[in-house]
Amino acid sequence: MSPDIRPRIQLELSLIDKEIAILELLLKKSRNTDMDSIDCRATAACLHSTYNGYEKILIMIAKDEGIVIKTDHKWHKSLLDTIGSKYFPQSLVSELAKLLGFRHFFRHAYSFSLKWENMEPLIQILIGNIHPEIKDYFR
Repeated sequence: MSPDIRPRIQLELSLIDKEIAILELLLKKSRNTDMDSIDCRATAACLHSTYNGYEKILIMIAKDEGIVIKTDHKWHKSLLDTIGSKYFPQSLVSELAKLLGFRHFFRHAYSFSLKWENMEPLIQILIGNIHPEIKDYFR
């Protein structure tokens, strides 16, 4: 990976930090109250945006290395498997795959079907493992 993409990756990580901050607020709110439909929609949008940010980083790396990812219906998974597996431990790739799965669900589901209890574990994984590990890798 060439050093000239590092500033772009850092910028993307700083944007992801803003989504994480909102997720942390929502998680804190959930300790004191039941999460309603609006809270669930906000949470889902933040999870979706966060994964998109990680995907943008993987795309930057692929382009930088001249790796072509097929643009078929499975390109998101191919990108994660190809680039993610090259740079991150398999445990992190597996956790990112859970976020990718949620991203896919969110893009195809009606938002009234979103459930806090299905998203809360993803937030915990994201805040506790995924984001700190990715940030550490790109320091």
